[in-house]
Amino acid sequence: MFDIILLLSSFVAAFYALTFARWLMQEGNKQGGYVVFAVVMVGVALPVYRMFMKE
Repeated sequence: MFDIILLLSSFVAAFYALTFARWLMQEGNKQGGYVVFAVVMVGVALPVYRMFMKE
């Protein structure tokens, strides 16, 4: 149950961060947008990894 809550909260945070990354790119800060996008991907991948690689 905790894994599902962690995954859902990471998706909510990822959505917010992706909208921020999109705004950064529209404002001309493409490098910042790419960095935020990379951080979001890591932030979503870690809970998924934890969920499937549990002992």
